[in-house]
Amino acid sequence: YSFEDMRADYWIFPTLSDGPTAPWYERFFEVYTTSLPYVHWKVVVHQLPGMLGMWVTHALISLMDIKATEIITGVEVDLTTEIRAVGAGNVLSALAVTAFPIDMPCSSNVSAWK
Repeated sequence: YSFEDMRADYWIFPTLSDGPTAPWYERFFEVYTTSLPYVHWKVVVHQLPGMLGMWVTHALISLMDIKATEIITGVEVDLTTEIRAVGAGNVLSALAVTAFPIDMPCSSNVSAWK
């Protein structure tokens, strides 16, 4: 397969018709508006239980990491504020279409130095 064949079969995103001179937001939305009609929604719905499980796991891991940081540092942390900050980061990440969850891994912060 060539890239043109894969684009024609919608395996990869189509090329942008406006070229590099178009504003980023027009190019950004054009990719999704041209690709969404070809999404296999039955597959997406079938994956929802797994995605829900990942969201719950992410929430629990974030809570445990915040608590671990609190225990190691000995400083009381407002869990509501911290969880809201993680949630706001996740929403911003989703809006930026990075789809990479924001996390506060305890292993890469203060616990790595204790």
